[in-house]
Amino acid sequence: MEAGTAWKNPVAKVNVLLQAYISQLKLEGFALMADMVYVTQSASRLLRAIFEIVLHREWAQLADKCLRLCKMIGRRMWQGDREEELPVEAAVRSGGERDRRVDSSAEAGQDHLQVRVPVPQAVAVHAHSTCIQPITRSTLRVELTITPDFQWDEKVHGQSEAFWILVEDVDSEVILHHEYFLLKYKYCQDDHLVKFFVPVFEPLPPQYFLRIVSDRWIGAETQLPVSFRHLILPEKNLPRRSCSICSRCRSFNPIQTQVFNAVYNSEDNVFVGAPTGSGKTTIPEFAVLRMLQQNPHDRVVYLVSRDALAELIFMDWHQKFGQNLGGKVVKLTGETGWVKLIAKGQIINVQNIQLFIVDELQLIGGEEGPVLEVVCSRMRYISSQIEKLILTIALSNARDVAQ
Repeated sequence: MEAGTAWKNPVAKVNVLLQAYISQLKLEGFALMADMVYVTQSASRLLRAIFEIVLHREWAQLADKCLRLCKMIGRRMWQGDREEELPVEAAVRSGGERDRRVDSSAEAGQDHLQVRVPVPQAVAVHAHSTCIQPITRSTLRVELTITPDFQWDEKVHGQSEAFWILVEDVDSEVILHHEYFLLKYKYCQDDHLVKFFVPVFEPLPPQYFLRIVSDRWIGAETQLPVSFRHLILPEKNLPRRSCSICSRCRSFNPIQTQVFNAVYNSEDNVFVGAPTGSGKTTIPEFAVLRMLQQNPHDRVVYLVSRDALAELIFMDWHQKFGQNLGGKVVKLTGETGWVKLIAKGQIINVQNIQLFIVDELQLIGGEEGPVLEVVCSRMRYISSQIEKLILTIALSNARDVAQ
């Protein structure tokens, strides 16, 4: 393409100016230099935004390319140029051995002699440092030990180094999990344990790929294949009574997975603080299911302060616990004849109960607050008077409750 034609095409012009900036070329001409300033000031910011978008879209290969472009613009250095001017102390071990080219004068004891060294592999993750535990047939719990494998120089690395933890599928096309990891200087000699959850699908893939990529340094990354060869998943055929809980979702999300054991297998009171849309309404159903299985004659109270929400919960539970599991679900809104409902209901809004569920607890600071406070206090009083544990599960947004 001729030069004149290139400058008439904005896309080609930006491309050329961006390449010139990364290559550290000097341009002549006021107009051209003004355009270069605009491109260089906007390129890093726009590419970072594109990287965030692609990351949340879970496009693995495109996210990798965007992050590489971000680093190339930030360092003004191409991906293939694997060398950079660094102090001697910044040379790091890669694979357990030091890999650098030093002049003979470097052996003379000059501490900060500028030498050409390969860009560091700043984090090394060893295979034995990864622990995989199946939570369900569709969720894996991963414990990853991150071991820094370089010499920290504050003049080069500052006070912290940022990395991206990425879990990709067997074809490296989909990002199954991403996490931002910040390594601080005062902990640069320690091992770091990171725990997270990743989905798994059937048929079981042979492996996943776990990558740790520096957010700043070109070529500073490590990749670890996570094999599923000896992975044993839980039984596929779950009890029929448990399947009705998951009718709205294929698998538990991370919040539901983490609190499942506390709600289903313990006798402790539970407060679940999670944002709207996080699936916390499903969590108390674990305790309801356990109660119906162990003590089918006991009762449950689900307390809500709004009629519309009460109607939604009633319709959902009538289908789930009533028609599917053979239980009896009734709704009390203050009308007469509630004594008859108490006599025939198993899941009701009254006092003779074993499980008490209160939703939208953050409303205790609003107009409905006094009513919620009185009801919760009475439930505790009833529990102390009858000397019977009433398990309480509260649901809310943690930030709203704190405020």
